[in-house]
Amino acid sequence: MIDLLAADSGGLDKMREKPRAVFDVCPSPPLKLVGIRFAQPARPGPRRRPAEIVSMPLAGGTAPVTLAGSVTQHAAEALAGIVLHQLAGPGSPIVWGGAPAIFDMRTGGAPWAPSKPLC
Repeated sequence: MIDLLAADSGGLDKMREKPRAVFDVCPSPPLKLVGIRFAQPARPGPRRRPAEIVSMPLAGGTAPVTLAGSVTQHAAEALAGIVLHQLAGPGSPIVWGGAPAIFDMRTGGAPWAPSKPLC
């Protein structure tokens, strides 16, 4: 994908000047920043690219049930991702993102997943 973006931009240098894509990096709550998700966007060198840290704490499920606890975990995961990204490539563009939500205690499901089968 990076090679295609670079070719479309006119080279790696031009792609770095005006990036056409932001790569999502999702921590696995609670506070797990591991695997290829962080290694790829943060890779130093000419392929360095912008990343968006998408923390998704699920209050009552993968995050504390309180608003303060869930917001704190969201901030901690995002800040940790930003630090790792900047250590790999100082000055690399970054977007603070996320999709915090509340775990549905009655159905045991996430708010973005159906609580009943679709069929």
